[in-house]
Amino acid sequence: MIQALMSKSIAIAALILIPLVGEAGPRVGNGGGAWICREKATLQVRWMMLTDLFEARTEHGFHVPIYGAKNGWQIYTIKRNEIAQHYPKLQNLIEAHAPMDIASILRTMDQQGTLTVVNDGLYAVRPAPSMCDEGYIYFAQIANFVEDDRLLVAESLWLHPQFSELDRGALLIHEVVYKALRDGFGDRNSVRTRRIVAALFSDRSVDEKNERIETILETPAPPGEESSVALDPVRVVCSARIFADLAPAPIETVVLDRYMHQLMKKTEGFNFLVLTDANDGKPIFLQIDEDGQGATALLEAPMLLPAFLINQSISLKLRSKSKRQTAVLDCWAETIIGRSTRRR
Repeated sequence: MIQALMSKSIAIAALILIPLVGEAGPRVGNGGGAWICREKATLQVRWMMLTDLFEARTEHGFHVPIYGAKNGWQIYTIKRNEIAQHYPKLQNLIEAHAPMDIASILRTMDQQGTLTVVNDGLYAVRPAPSMCDEGYIYFAQIANFVEDDRLLVAESLWLHPQFSELDRGALLIHEVVYKALRDGFGDRNSVRTRRIVAALFSDRSVDEKNERIETILETPAPPGEESSVALDPVRVVCSARIFADLAPAPIETVVLDRYMHQLMKKTEGFNFLVLTDANDGKPIFLQIDEDGQGATALLEAPMLLPAFLINQSISLKLRSKSKRQTAVLDCWAETIIGRSTRRR
């Protein structure tokens, strides 16, 4: 039906450098991340939670005690000592395959650099939308343990006031355990790592923790590999159009060289909004709404990001309640090769 209409097309294009999965790209790192709730109205971060600790509380039903005024490094040291004293199999694995001084290899990345999204989670549970009323929940990469044994950390997330000292300490433990499992057992995803971290930070007894950890170590890693990440820069192009019984109009293009926070376009009674994370460029949501009519079409991160990661095009449509016209928001990925681009 839309194809049969003459169209007035007013388009915007947002060129966003984001890491997308490419089958030919080599593996570039492994890292921990957090679920983030961001206010829709102000875009402020309401809360952050390391995935390991979120799963400890929800998937495994553990109570996770806090550590008073101790900072993340002190919590990390407490847990490393606990591992050395009470969990011999895990300690032996770390000594053999992850004996590094993590403080000496950690490098914070400021706003001039961003971390590659490591698609190695295989998450069984995600935060429910009710945990972030009037906001949006998405996953953010905080750390990336690259293959030359450097731990890259996104400074703006690592030091964010909503990322607790407990989360920081647990993230450091996550990186050490994951390094040991990758090098010692060849783990290709972080499932067993997160289970071990969940047990370590629970309030269960030492004996129960040890039994759980040994069972996890004796059970083969679940199937599923972390995805290879394309090293070629990739940009996402979003085009907003309005189809109506009008002559075609010229296309308006907005080019952004850096990660944008949000892009808004209002025209012909429709509002188009594309929101991305300012730290790593990942799309958080696409939205079309009609002024004063209460009609909205929306795609949020849980559905949006996986589509981009497998290089699919996305179309979002909204039919006007008051006029004979339809608004369409199309997004697709392009690989940047030299000065040219190629649609994926």
